[in-house]
Amino acid sequence: MKRKEIRKNKRRSSRRSTKRQFVPPRTLEEFFAMPDRDQEFWSNVGQAVTEVRAGASLRQASHKFDLDQRRIPQAARSALRKLRNGRWVARPNDRLLRVLVIPTRNGLREIGVPDFRQASLLGKYWTAVEQYRDTGDASALREFRGKHIIDAKREEIPVADRSPCIGPSGFSGSSFLRVTLREGGVMRKKLPQRDPESAWVRSATAARRFGVGAQCACGETRPEAFVPNSNPVICAACDRARRGKTTVDNHHDAGRANSPITTPIPVNDHRAVLNTAQYDWPKATLENSTGSPLLARAACVRGFVDTNAYLVDKLLLPHAEFCELLDSMLAEKLGPEWWLNTDLEQFAPNARPTSRREPK
Repeated sequence: MKRKEIRKNKRRSSRRSTKRQFVPPRTLEEFFAMPDRDQEFWSNVGQAVTEVRAGASLRQASHKFDLDQRRIPQAARSALRKLRNGRWVARPNDRLLRVLVIPTRNGLREIGVPDFRQASLLGKYWTAVEQYRDTGDASALREFRGKHIIDAKREEIPVADRSPCIGPSGFSGSSFLRVTLREGGVMRKKLPQRDPESAWVRSATAARRFGVGAQCACGETRPEAFVPNSNPVICAACDRARRGKTTVDNHHDAGRANSPITTPIPVNDHRAVLNTAQYDWPKATLENSTGSPLLARAACVRGFVDTNAYLVDKLLLPHAEFCELLDSMLAEKLGPEWWLNTDLEQFAPNARPTSRREPK
């Protein structure tokens, strides 16, 4: 009797497991037809695969996105393979559906790309767009003239280069100008990334988890700063303030494995700027599992560069923008040489010293 009961229980459990088996989406329609929980799971699987491709272990990637390590290879069979030593690595290409955003003549549009190569191509395109946004250099955009992205339905979607849909200040006549080519009115020039395509795929997939245009009540729009699974969307700073906790993190500039030195950073910036910057470091440098003194010093250099760039952006550039705005306002009110016959004239670049005394 006991053996029969055990067999029945095994059959029931196997039936339950087959019912619960996740079926990966193959088209954009299949993705949006899934429950929100499954959409989030699939988006996290895509991010985890991207992390593994960047050098992280499957365990680290699953922990980062709060996933069951065993479910990732089951859901992403075409993306991962297991080595003889038991380690999972990413294949050069995969056929995982990724829901990403592309600018068109009619504004931003969500599309489903069928594999990593198409996602990487779209990532390179966005990198060229950001270069044009930050520097005005459209040379990288011109390389996409006549190119297209193939979506999951095998339809060709043309990408916009510096053609009639792109004016001198951005994509005219579409929401792309408002959404992508602004960021507070003044464009920041970012540090060059080692792997901009993977960085963009991480960013786009993170944004997809919360939806295009998601925003906290405080105005925060960076998806890396949002609290996972929050509904409505709330950023880490607002969440901590609501719970009476500190909104400042101690950022390990060189990574925990390389130095105990920390810098107090607002939690949203810590998550969305500095932690994200460290994802672009070589994995061996950031983790430094062997305790190499050379890698520790390399991490200190990289950490200083990232933290210094952040502080320049937050502490110095706003003052430059303030002075430039105030100069234009004064020129409009008092004339283009508003500083003449004032105490500020001595600071003009071509001003002569007010004193006639010769230096000793």
